[in-house]
Amino acid sequence: MVPLVTLFVRTFVGERHLFASWRNSLDLFWPAEWPVVVVFDDSRADRAFAASEAAGLHVAFERAPAEATQWRSIMATSVYQNRSGYAQVQWSQFRADRVASTEFIAFTDVDAPFHAWAAQPALLEGHRPRVLGRVQHEGVFGFRSSIEALGLDYGVDFMYALPFVVRRVDLAPARDWLALRMGAATFDQAFTRWLEEVKRLEVGSGRTFVNYCPSMQNAMAYWLRAARKEAYAWHVLDAREEHGFSATETSQASVLTAHLFTAKRRLLRSAYQSLVESLVWPSLCVLRLCCDISGSSIRALGPMGVLFANDKVAATCAQLDLASWRGEFQELLWLGAQSPAPEVYAVYEREAISWWLAKNRSDAFV
Repeated sequence: MVPLVTLFVRTFVGERHLFASWRNSLDLFWPAEWPVVVVFDDSRADRAFAASEAAGLHVAFERAPAEATQWRSIMATSVYQNRSGYAQVQWSQFRADRVASTEFIAFTDVDAPFHAWAAQPALLEGHRPRVLGRVQHEGVFGFRSSIEALGLDYGVDFMYALPFVVRRVDLAPARDWLALRMGAATFDQAFTRWLEEVKRLEVGSGRTFVNYCPSMQNAMAYWLRAARKEAYAWHVLDAREEHGFSATETSQASVLTAHLFTAKRRLLRSAYQSLVESLVWPSLCVLRLCCDISGSSIRALGPMGVLFANDKVAATCAQLDLASWRGEFQELLWLGAQSPAPEVYAVYEREAISWWLAKNRSDAFV
């Protein structure tokens, strides 16, 4: 069977403290038959790290374009002098069709561990990728300048959830669209002008938190909405009629990951690892019920140390929709990102078991 979806992630050796947790969650929740492509910087340190930690994944190494010499000064802030790597992530995502050949590409980050199964219905509605967004409110971190720099009105933020799934065939025309919007001859030139315009808007915004970060995910989603609307399934929370979304486009969808963009900066590595384990724990508890995996085995190995390798587990993962349930707790976990104590695991376990018993007959997976 030809793989349907490739998971694409752009990282570098500086994120090594996040990689193991993300990789463990990937091994649990991403379908083994779907490829994973990890793109690193083309450096000796990145190559060494990839050789030791990314075994079994499709790995590529990427050099920045000539225009990247301008990115460091554009992206620099008083706090972060070198954020050009973030710009290169966005540039690389626009070019993911160069390294992925499947019909669909799912974008994610290594600070977004999976906590639920990436079953095909969670990513695709029939043959249409699901696009998750949320109406943005003032005072909330967002990517307003990313969209306004393209001459568009900003109202919905599409960085709401990962992975972000697109049709591979839509990436090349999206690059052409960006070049057209920025009046540039090439995509690389357009991307650099986009960075410059984002910074200009942010500096003049008067906001206390200045966000020079562009967002490929937002820019791509706005173009898809305008040019490929019917090819995608839209799920936008808090949307009203004036936002241009129909009632069927405001339904909720499964959230498969927790984007721990704040926790990764303020937690030590061990505390970050514990937070990821707390996210994964309820899913393992449900597997314990479905697949006769003992709680003592899970506790002895630790949530991230459990490896499942039998047919019953695979069948269970395909049938359960734990993702929508986990999504309800995601923002709470963002705000309370502390190292979870054993009693916290116990609470999660009780919640998981109660949820599963209410949703399924006791003989559902006999």
